[in-house]
This record gives sequence, C-alpha cells and structure tokens, in this order.
Amino acid sequence: MDEYVGKGKTKSAVQSVATPSAISEQILGLSDRLTRERESTAKTAMLLERADLPLRANEWYVLRAVAVVVTSAFAWFFVHGSAVTSLLAVIGGVFVGFFAPTMFLSFKAKRRAHKFEAQLPDVLTLLASSLATGFSLAQGVDAVVRDASEPSAKEFSRALAETRIGAELEDTHDHLARRMDSSHMTWTTMAIRIERQVGGNLDGTPRTTATTRRQRAELKRHGW
Repeated sequence: MDEYVGKGKTKSAVQSVATPSAISEQILGLSDRLTRERESTAKTAMLLERADLPLRANEWYVLRAVAVVVTSAFAWFFVHGSAVTSLLAVIGGVFVGFFAPTMFLSFKAKRRAHKFEAQLPDVLTLLASSLATGFSLAQGVDAVVRDASEPSAKEFSRALAETRIGAELEDTHDHLARRMDSSHMTWTTMAIRIERQVGGNLDGTPRTTATTRRQRAELKRHGW
C-alpha cells in the first residue's frame, strides 16, 4: 500500500501539528477561564449585545489584547529612534490599543440604544394599534418585527424568538429593556404585566407610554 499511496501520518504526528484554529481555540479557552467570573465580563457581554456585535466577551478581550500588541508594534516601527522615544511610542501604542476598542464599543452601544429609544414611540403606537384591532400581544409584537425599522425590529424579533423556546413574553420584554437600557420599555412591560394579570385594556398602555415619551422628548428639545 505504501508503494501506491505513500506513507500516511500516524495519529500522534497529526495531533502534534498545531493548526491556527487549534491555537485560537486554546487562546479563547484561556481567556474564557480568566474572565468568566469577573463582574466586568457580564457588563461587556451586555454592551456587545447592545451594540449588536457578533462577539462573545472572551473573544472581545482577546481582540483588545491583539489591538494592544498591534498598535504598540506600529508605534515602535514608525517612531523608531532613541530608547526614550521608542519607549514613549510603545507606551502610547499600548494606551491607544487598550482604550480605543472600549471607547468604540461604548460609543456604538450608546448610539444604537439612543436609536432604539427614539423609535420606541412609533413602535409602541404600532403595537397599540395592533392590539386595538384584536391581535394578541404576541401577534402585535410580530407586527412590530415585520414593520418597524432597525434596531427595533431585530430586538423585538429576539424577544419573540425567546417566547418560542418557552419564555414568557413579559420576561422577554424585560430582557429587551435591560439589553437596550430603556427605562420606557421597562415601564411599558411592567404596565402590560399588570394589565394582563387584572384583565385590563392592553392597547392603552403602549399608547400612553408612547405619548409620554414624545412629550418628554418635546420638553427636552425646548430645554425644560
């Protein structure tokens, strides 16, 4: 067989080859073990969800470490001179690589949350109109998913997907409110939960919240 197909690698030889994917998995595993119990990890994971970045917290930490190495190397390469100058360049590169990703994540998360908050009155009005026509709350949320703009459509779609795996709709809206840091969504969910328990009029709650949000935005524009 060796004359026709050649000698194959033994199992130990194959296992000894360190592929890039295996190395990356080991790095991510180490990062996960080091950051799993930290309070900042949960905050970072929430910001990543709010910013809609497809990364886990440990992947984000590895990315930040790579950014530190890359920026410090570039700084040393382009400002290579005396020992003092090179040291200052490396320190500056480390500073930029360490803080720039955090600033970017915070900015992107805050901008997306503000966009969601700005869309919320229209979204709640659409939800109230759906409920007024006889739709159930789940059907009303589905109408929001189909007709609303981003990021509202995606966030309510996530909430609706959670209900399909057994979560209560009010609980998924609580998750949405925390994920997007939306106090108005928190109040709306709380009111809807109460109305469903006492058998009240559901469509009035989103409409009232939407009106309140618009009035507060109007007062803020006038500097009050």
